Amino acid sequence: MKKIAQLLFSLFISAFSLLAIEPNDIFLPNNEINPGDSNRFSFDFYANSFFKNNEYFSDFIEGYTVIGYIAEPRISFQAGANTKISAGLSALKFSGIEGFSSVAPILTIHHKATSFLDIFMGNINEALAHHLPEPIYGFDTYLYDPTETGLQFLINTKYFESDVWVDWEHFIFKGDPLQEKLTGGTSSRIKVVNNTKGFSCYIPAYTVFRHKGGQINSIDLPMQTIANLSSGLILEKNFEGNIEKIFFNGIYIRYLDMSPNIQTIFANGYGWYPQLGLNTRWFTFTTAYWNGYHYFSSKGEPMFHNTSSVYKDMWVARREMITSKVSLSRRYRNGLRLGVRCESYYDLGAATLEYSYSFFLVFDRSFLFGSAQ
Repeated sequence: MKKIAQLLFSLFISAFSLLAIEPNDIFLPNNEINPGDSNRFSFDFYANSFFKNNEYFSDFIEGYTVIGYIAEPRISFQAGANTKISAGLSALKFSGIEGFSSVAPILTIHHKATSFLDIFMGNINEALAHHLPEPIYGFDTYLYDPTETGLQFLINTKYFESDVWVDWEHFIFKGDPLQEKLTGGTSSRIKVVNNTKGFSCYIPAYTVFRHKGGQINSIDLPMQTIANLSSGLILEKNFEGNIEKIFFNGIYIRYLDMSPNIQTIFANGYGWYPQLGLNTRWFTFTTAYWNGYHYFSSKGEPMFHNTSSVYKDMWVARREMITSKVSLSRRYRNGLRLGVRCESYYDLGAATLEYSYSFFLVFDRSFLFGSAQ
């Protein structure tokens, strides 16, 4: 199996020159409001068919393969030029098991309050749309939990943009034998220089809080609040030609366990994550250095944690890694999108290499079919 995985990994690398690129936004449904569609109905269909193989061999995280699809059919009505209401179903299916892992109704009310403020209630934009760094939010989390429900504000001005949201993951009634769970956060950046002669400089800021607790439930479990706070510097230079952009993204991430009675191994920690990247016509390549001390994130990629997800009491004070990623994607006019990703993590302390490769076919398209007077 290991030799087959290595062969497939090499084949994916050799195929990169055949395709064009796009960022991770290929996974996001189109939720724009078009004033020209006022008082129109549409049938919207989003589907993400995925294959991801994680060849992990260390004691910190186990390897696994996940194959399946996410399907979201919706009926939408645009009530005027600034409001859109969508209702439908979200279904998650993993290959190799009977039935669906989850089937849930979805309802989104999207209102463009001003030229710089969008409000979402009900099912909000999923977690990949928050554009969080991997140590704070891992990509695989999206595959297992693709929807978010709550409240979201999107702000976009000349010098500042921000995504502010709360995702209410588990609601409780009085006397329930469970805890309420919610995640809230912000993903923002200050536009210091915004594409002046192809150069941009941004100051990013990320905050994510994960809370488990409740005052009206019937069980006496400890309340837990985990926080990750981050900021840094982003530098970008755009070009014309085969090389489209080079960029630097350096961030510092703080981890805090803010619980009254701390249950985690570490009460606080931090991580440094400088990253260099290159966008070309064919692929995107990034390489980064990770230096984490007592680091943990409730939804981050476990590869960056200082605690093991395999052995409960296993941990190291500091982890240093070199990460490399190659990704490519192509959009087609019929709504189809194609994505390929290859990622590697080299642990400098343990001298071990972990890697993964994945393949995606995404379909996202709207079909107008009627109007209301």
